[in-house]
Amino acid sequence: MMLWQRIASALIAGPLVLWAVYAGGWPFMLLLACVAVFAWKELQLMQPHHEAFLLWLGWLLLLLLLYTTWRWPEQFLPLFTLAIFTLLAALLWRYETTRWSTITHTVSSFCYLALPLVHLVKLGSLTEGWQWIILLLVCVWSYDSFAFFAGCRFGRCKPWAHISPNKSLEGVAGGLL
Repeated sequence: MMLWQRIASALIAGPLVLWAVYAGGWPFMLLLACVAVFAWKELQLMQPHHEAFLLWLGWLLLLLLLYTTWRWPEQFLPLFTLAIFTLLAALLWRYETTRWSTITHTVSSFCYLALPLVHLVKLGSLTEGWQWIILLLVCVWSYDSFAFFAGCRFGRCKPWAHISPNKSLEGVAGGLL
């Protein structure tokens, strides 16, 4: 993405994200729900066969898990376990010849999204939790910015070109500084 697009995105999305985190409650949950829906869609695009059923089931389970963790935090572990078993049962019931790669990708993608998002819900429910979330966002945004500029300026070694053609070791090092 070009620099001006990054700046425009930051000027529009940045204040909205910061406001939602600071406000907490419904604005914060809406932000996390949008992240969950978008991220699950992106992870499903990595599947060799795109299944609308898995897309909708994942969305439903993620959103239910986020909502119930927000309203009843002590119920997280039983609900997370139930969501995983629901996902596994649906995969095995819906597809007679489900490949292990599909099962592992779907379940690991669900865990990869659900666990951090649920912990953000729990962190956001703390009295000063919003400050920790903003610190996390500042760290992530700083890393991304430094990696971008270092990669643009010094990026030569690109070992991950098959995944993302513009990612370089120099960019990674710049982000870590």
